[in-house]
Amino acid sequence: DNLISVLNRLPGIGRRTSERIAFMLANDKKGTVKLLSDTLKKLDDNLVFCEICGVITDKNNNPCLICSDPSRMNGVICVVETSEEVYKIESSKSFNGRYHVLMGKISPLSGYGVNDLRINELIKRINSENINEIIFALDEDIESMATINYLVEQLLDYKIILTRINCNLFNEYSLEYVNANLLGEALIKRIPI
Repeated sequence: DNLISVLNRLPGIGRRTSERIAFMLANDKKGTVKLLSDTLKKLDDNLVFCEICGVITDKNNNPCLICSDPSRMNGVICVVETSEEVYKIESSKSFNGRYHVLMGKISPLSGYGVNDLRINELIKRINSENINEIIFALDEDIESMATINYLVEQLLDYKIILTRINCNLFNEYSLEYVNANLLGEALIKRIPI
């Protein structure tokens, strides 16, 4: 029951799938439980958030490989909600700038306010780095739009270009369900704010 409850907390895993996975693991004779346990332990021991952009990275690569790469464009920061969007954009090979992971979006119903996000870190980066454009790669849902609007308000006094990905290309799909190539195209065809 405990394992089923824990598995049920994972995104996209419902009660029935949690039960199937739990019973498969309980009946496994191929060492999957040990392999899964070892892998999760390594994940917990070795992963941290990049001290600059906030993306998930190995503790031995902090700052992350993107922030440490001298060939990356320094003047452009793509603001995303989670590390997952960084992974998708990187997979598309359509962006050579830097990232900033907010680690969420403004969502009072979920208990996320402006102080829960990495907004102060973004402002510090803008003040210390030579930034000329901020690209918002966030969804068009209410929480994402509230986050973008708040950030735009905070950045009005800075002389930087503010753009957002072209969500019109997604055909009303959430960013979560958009493939890397389409996300890359939306980034290239970004629109001014």
